[in-house]
Amino acid sequence: MNSPLPLTPVQKQAASLLGAGKGPTEVAIALGVSRSTLGRWRRREDFAGLVEVKTVEALRSTEAHVAEGRDAILRLTLKSSNAINEALEADTYVVDGNGEVTTFPAHRIRLKAAELQLRVAALLVTKLEHSGELAVSRMTDEELEDAIHGLIADTPA
Repeated sequence: MNSPLPLTPVQKQAASLLGAGKGPTEVAIALGVSRSTLGRWRRREDFAGLVEVKTVEALRSTEAHVAEGRDAILRLTLKSSNAINEALEADTYVVDGNGEVTTFPAHRIRLKAAELQLRVAALLVTKLEHSGELAVSRMTDEELEDAIHGLIADTPA
């Protein structure tokens, strides 16, 4: 049997669209071909192989975007945590008529920072408990702190 002709540019485009997750009807309409033509192309080994290659490329691209997003969220989380820790130490400075400075704890800022810190901790604890690997309620404070640091450090890239 003769080998089929090389894939045309339209067939290559169809393989790319299918590999990117588009449905057969969507691809057929977008390229102006019938579904039966697309079905015939899909039975070709070279076309099916190209669809598989394009699917793997799309998955790798998606994984890379997810990793970038995860890294950005982790950086933002660490930056936010640092800001909250600084707010926990916030002070108000008052200068009297003699130029003397008196320092007072900024209670409202400190309380808001503590509230935020507790919310973040609750989210992390929930994640740890849902992983099924840790029983947070039976952990010491040190074990919990180590687990949270490990969770942050082990976030996949």
